[in-house]
Amino acid sequence: MRSFVLLFVALITFSGYAQQKLPLRIVENSKEELTKEEHWFQLEVSNTSSKTVDVLVSIQNTTCQNMAGRQQSELLFKIFDANKKEVKETLMLNGNSKSTFYIKSIRTPNSRLGSWNCANVTLLSSSRTAISQTIELRSLIPNPSNFE
Repeated sequence: MRSFVLLFVALITFSGYAQQKLPLRIVENSKEELTKEEHWFQLEVSNTSSKTVDVLVSIQNTTCQNMAGRQQSELLFKIFDANKKEVKETLMLNGNSKSTFYIKSIRTPNSRLGSWNCANVTLLSSSRTAISQTIELRSLIPNPSNFE
């Protein structure tokens, strides 16, 4: 009976650890002037496991919360590795380390001036399941004619 209880506790501990999400954070927001068409965001993820893992970076334009009545626009996004080389497929995260990557936001010709963009960033496994928490990037698309 005692070994059954130990096995049960071990399984619960393992399943809780296996479902832990990778910590993801914004290291640096864009330092470009708001009126620029492109902005860079530096993000960092910590891989606390000993295994190297390949991740997909998912960026989805989303509705900005708590911004009722404000215009919103979609932006294009590109992902770059720590050396600012564009990533086409996946990022490789070494085990027991922190990895930095960049996201570049780009205004489209359809972006409305005087609007906001909100985008959710999540890291996905090769099976497309979320393995990090989701963070939100917010960007103002100012109208230069009435920008203060």
